[in-house]
Amino acid sequence: MYEEQTASETATNDCLSSRSHPGTFATAVAALRPYIFKRALYLARERELAEDLAQSALIKALTAENLFEPGTNLKGWITTILQNEYYSHCRRSWRSTPLSDLAAENLPAPLGQQETSADLRNVACAMTT
Repeated sequence: MYEEQTASETATNDCLSSRSHPGTFATAVAALRPYIFKRALYLARERELAEDLAQSALIKALTAENLFEPGTNLKGWITTILQNEYYSHCRRSWRSTPLSDLAAENLPAPLGQQETSADLRNVACAMTT
């Protein structure tokens, strides 16, 4: 099924068809930021993760500008980068589990640091009296 291009996509493709202005690519990528965030939110279903994924995808797209072929679909290219970022996150995240609030409260303090500080305070108090 073939989709019609929106006005912003047409403008983006027109900007990219001629690379006469150095900031054209960055401007076109910035114009896609709301779409990339919405797509990331759809994939991640968590706002913070979606923001991280979208930011990472946009940074990768900007750093890989030389790999983009003018005249091709920029939106599709960045969406692919975003999806690969999401899949990489999923592969990495299964190895870690989030720490619950109860578990965080029950973690022991590092040994030695607090006791040493208390001992020095006691010595200082004993010396002043």
